[in-house]
Parts: sequence; C-alpha cells; structure tokens
Amino acid sequence: MNTKIWQENRIRAFWDRPKLTFEKWLYVMRTPSSPRHTNMAVLSFHYMKPSDLVELLDEDVFVRVWAEIRGTEQFPRKVLLDYEWGTIVTGSGRFGFNGNVLKLRKTHQDLLTFMVQQQPMSIYQLAKAIGRDYRRVFDGVKKLVDLHVFAINETQVGGRKTSLVSVVNVNDLDAALMVR
Repeated sequence: MNTKIWQENRIRAFWDRPKLTFEKWLYVMRTPSSPRHTNMAVLSFHYMKPSDLVELLDEDVFVRVWAEIRGTEQFPRKVLLDYEWGTIVTGSGRFGFNGNVLKLRKTHQDLLTFMVQQQPMSIYQLAKAIGRDYRRVFDGVKKLVDLHVFAINETQVGGRKTSLVSVVNVNDLDAALMVR
C-alpha cells in the first residue's frame, strides 16, 4: 500500500476524519455487513481517484463494491469508474459496466474477453479463433445474448444470410434498457 496515495485520497474523501487509518477503511470497505460500509463506499467512489481506489482496494474488492453501489446514486465520475471496472473484468475499458458479467462462468468470461478486442464475427469464426467446439461456443453466445452482453446482427455476406456476434456497446445497452 502506498501511504502517499492513501493520504491524498483520505483527505479528498474523509477530510473530516483525520484519524481514519487505512486499515480501518479497508476493513469497512471489504465488509459489506459493516454498518458504515455503504456510506464509506459512496464517499470513496465519489471523491477518490478511480485508479487510486483500485490500487488501494484491490481489483476484486473494487469490482464487487462498484457493482453493489453503482446504481445507488449519481456519481460524478461514473464513466471513469465504469472504465476501470470494464478494464479489470474484460481487459478493455471500452466495455464499461454490465453487472451480468459477474454471473458468468469462466468459459463465458473467456468468450467476452476475446470478443471485446475483436470486430463482429460469425459464431463459426469465433469458435475457430478460440479453438473450441462450435456447439459449445453457440450455447455460450446464446447465454451472453440473453444477458445483454453480446448482440447478434443479421447481415448478407456473399449472398448468404450470416449472423455476426459483437459485444454490446454500453450506450446501446443503456438505451435499450430505458426503452423497456
């Protein structure tokens, strides 16, 4: 733990608590059952730098706590926090935030991590690229489409109807969920 990073961020978020130690803060942040957990998490996510917060908390705790409190109120740096979350979970900040990703099995997470870096492709091309059985990839893609993580777009390629798989754009997902 970098004490300089802690001191700078403690002053930003908890200026009125000069005796708050890193150990006490970390314990409360890692303990959802603590009565001060939500309040401390909200203040931390509001005022601390996202990259510093990830370093102080550890990636696993950051991912869990951000998913837990993200919808509770408007955060001024929500886009930056979503970027950090997406980078940790999928390897690309372009993905942003989608809480459904936390429900995925390892094989589905591997599909997502691969597709975040790729252009839209057919399920056959995807199966070939990752070296897995077509049927298992098809089932995985179907699951990810149901969770609004992937989208399938029908298109014509060489006179044949082809389904192209792509990762759902975060803005498209937000718009789609608002329409419902």
